[in-house]
Amino acid sequence: MPPSAPKDKYYVIAPGPAISPELRRAYLETDYRVGQGGQSFVLRIGEASPRLARLLAERGFESAVGITAHNPRSRILGREINETAHQRLVQRLAAAPARQTVEGMNEGRGGLWPSEKSLWVPGMSLLEGLALAREFDQNAIVYAERDAIGRLAFCRRD
Repeated sequence: MPPSAPKDKYYVIAPGPAISPELRRAYLETDYRVGQGGQSFVLRIGEASPRLARLLAERGFESAVGITAHNPRSRILGREINETAHQRLVQRLAAAPARQTVEGMNEGRGGLWPSEKSLWVPGMSLLEGLALAREFDQNAIVYAERDAIGRLAFCRRD
């Protein structure tokens, strides 16, 4: 993507919650880390990730979803509550035997938002990801297709 291209082009927007300009900025200014340690890499909204493209190709998947269970509806909660929610997400995804997950970390740049544990789910579709996000009361997920461009997908609440 050329540096001057508007990042709004890379939103997948479902009718959803009202997101303030500050919160939208926080989502855009977050590094979405896939993996842990020396093998990890960062995905950013509106930017392609060759490492994610390789991961999808190696595993034969068309898409991936990054999701957190931390801070539902963008309300900052305590570490213990967030960790309990993350473990529920891990257990929920482990219950689907064909699902593989990769631990991740959403790291806000510039101190706009606290870091949050996340899970990346190669092979998960956008619709599955949005349903899971609603189940965990999240405002948004990160979604990528084979082009490995990070897209922000906002969740509709019924």
